[in-house]
Amino acid sequence: MASSFVPPEPPAFKGQPVFPDIDLKNVAADAVMRNQDDGAVFVITGASRGIGLQIVKDLLERTKVRVG
Repeated sequence: MASSFVPPEPPAFKGQPVFPDIDLKNVAADAVMRNQDDGAVFVITGASRGIGLQIVKDLLERTKVRVG
């Protein structure tokens, strides 16, 4: 039996930006630059298991990060 559920349209954002000085137009380009930066610092808590460990594994694969 197929469902007839149609989700409602999400409400429009009417708030003020929390960080208006951050330009979100080039987020992908900025991420590439950060991932290639030898001096970039990533702080991950709870990295011994679960999602924290997976984030560390992903960073090790796609960045020049060193674990210390």
